[in-house]
Amino acid sequence: IDSNLPSSASPPLAATAPPISESVVALTLHGDLAAVELDWRAFENTADRTVFQSFDWLAKWQQHIGAPRGTIPAIVLGRDQNGGLLFILQLAIETRGMVRRLTWLGSDLCDYNAPLLAGHFSNHMTADRFAGLWHNAVRLLRADPRFRFDLVDLQKMPEMVGAQPNPFLAIKVRANPSSAHVTTLGQNWDEFYAAKRSSATRKKERRQLKHLAEFGEVRFVNVKDRADIARTLDTLIGQKSHAFARMGIEDLFARPGYRAFYQDIVTGTH
Repeated sequence: IDSNLPSSASPPLAATAPPISESVVALTLHGDLAAVELDWRAFENTADRTVFQSFDWLAKWQQHIGAPRGTIPAIVLGRDQNGGLLFILQLAIETRGMVRRLTWLGSDLCDYNAPLLAGHFSNHMTADRFAGLWHNAVRLLRADPRFRFDLVDLQKMPEMVGAQPNPFLAIKVRANPSSAHVTTLGQNWDEFYAAKRSSATRKKERRQLKHLAEFGEVRFVNVKDRADIARTLDTLIGQKSHAFARMGIEDLFARPGYRAFYQDIVTGTH
């Protein structure tokens, strides 16, 4: 996204939009996750988002990975005239060498980065209106020395946020070189599996499953006990680390804070 943005005020709502408010949306900026925790947790219960925009995911990322390497949260809340939340932009300032980037909080471990949007957000927000609000958010950030940045780097943004178009697509963006894929789940696993795999492939996978069973019973288990969850995670991490070593690539879980982050996410402890 281009960070060379004009400082004009956000335009009024389009005349065809429902009359929720003709006033400028109120923006507030916060550098402390604890200051917005209650509002965020309440909002995420009804907002359009992905799991990567949940408060727990990002707060734990900041605790184990972000804070130790100097990441500064920059959370922008947008409210209507009645004080109701319309969106949350969970941004951050990260420093690499001499360059300070404005990016998504936890971006490196989020498959998708996007704002949290109220369910009625798109009903009351045109593309031009949001572009104006983004300009104002940038001005708000630049007005505080803590959030000074040299460039904007907002990656891995999906076209849709829940059932709504991602408003950031109204701003100048470029396609990510790694495309993502979408599938629609059916009524049950058998129907979905049959629709996505040919009969020849299903036959081959049955043979593979039979061969695997020669080494011991094959079962699918929904792990619930905390100790079992921790043991399962340790096993998976160990297997992935060995696979990384065989391929001669960096072990993700050897990075500072990464193992502790995943342990905290799945068990609440590290």
